Amino acid sequence: MKAVPEEKKPAEQAAKKEEKTPAAKPKEKPKKKAKPAPPPLTPEQKQELAYERACNMEEWIRWAATYQDRAQLSRQAAEAFEALGAYKDCPQRREDCLSQEHTALTEERDEAFEAVEEEYRRAKSAQDYYYAAQKLERFPDLPEAKKLLGEAKKRRKVLLKRKRLFRQGIAGLIVLFCLLAAAGVRLHIPQYAAGRVFQSMGRYDHALAWYNKSGSFADAKERVTFCRYQRGEYFLDKGSYASAYQKFRETSGYLDSDEKAVASFTQLLKNAKPGSVVKFGKSGSSFSKWLVLGQTEDTVTLISEFASSAAFDPGERPWQDSELRTWLNGAFLEKYFVDYELSHLVEQQGDKVVLLSAEQAQAYDELLNGSNDEGKRIDQYKATNDGWWLADPGAGEGGQAVMLKDGTVDRYGRGRSTADVQVRAVITVSTEP
Repeated sequence: MKAVPEEKKPAEQAAKKEEKTPAAKPKEKPKKKAKPAPPPLTPEQKQELAYERACNMEEWIRWAATYQDRAQLSRQAAEAFEALGAYKDCPQRREDCLSQEHTALTEERDEAFEAVEEEYRRAKSAQDYYYAAQKLERFPDLPEAKKLLGEAKKRRKVLLKRKRLFRQGIAGLIVLFCLLAAAGVRLHIPQYAAGRVFQSMGRYDHALAWYNKSGSFADAKERVTFCRYQRGEYFLDKGSYASAYQKFRETSGYLDSDEKAVASFTQLLKNAKPGSVVKFGKSGSSFSKWLVLGQTEDTVTLISEFASSAAFDPGERPWQDSELRTWLNGAFLEKYFVDYELSHLVEQQGDKVVLLSAEQAQAYDELLNGSNDEGKRIDQYKATNDGWWLADPGAGEGGQAVMLKDGTVDRYGRGRSTADVQVRAVITVSTEP
């Protein structure tokens, strides 16, 4: 018997079928047509393109953030225009770019020099001048820097010498004091000697202190005047006009003290701001205090700290006929001011000294009054309970308006014969030399 073949499996049959079926060919992508190459630029076109790039570069200069960036862009633009030769306006544009480079570098140098110059102006010690000199050497082509460099080196040398002399002087004084004390010598001699040592070193403030302690020994008084004058020169040079004025007034009649006192006096007033306090006009051994109320281009209006307590007028006469007006424009001026101060007082309605009106007092309220911790308005000059006189007549018979301690105006007023009300003089001073 013939063997019956086994029936083929379905998986095998499928595999054989796949082997007989040919694989599908992938579709080919259509080839893109190549773009034709652009025609080469002509020399004229290349030149025009380079010109446009140079112009764009020149435009970018103004957007540069720093001086260095501006200088670098200016140089690059100038080189780009230079490469184009005489094309269009390239020569002129090149010069403009070079000029902008020079301007940027100059402005950078000037700004740096101003910073160093300010550092030099603030220098006080020998070390400060040393560092300032080092920085000034970075500007060898600047005449102003050369001048300041020479001054910085000179001042450093002087300060180092003074420091050395100061140490030597202190050591010598210690020895001198010990020797004189051991010998029982009166101390005004070593005090005078100490003043001489400090004067030789240019330390006029210390010299003044020692000369003052030596009393009238030898020529101590003359040396006090000299040192005060030198201190005035120092303060005037530094712009400390209040201190300069004080020293020059104390040495009135010595050399050109009066002229420099006037210069210091006018500068002091020019720099005064409303609400600030200035000192001038002698009051005993000290200067009077004046509150600045306002100023114009060439005048300043001031009100005094309390001159005294006084009756407005025993006969109860108004301001125009009052004894207070007569005193303020007579004896008061003679007592408190010297000639050049008097010459700078500006007349107000015929008087050089007046009182504030009630309206003015209220207008200057913020300057005249302060406030305490509870926010209550108080007079910053500590007026008495009776206040201070105003120019307005009071509502009461024979009365005169006053500004009270709490900063309010009492329009009913106090009797003009009241002696406990205080006086605040008001003056206008010219700030012209």
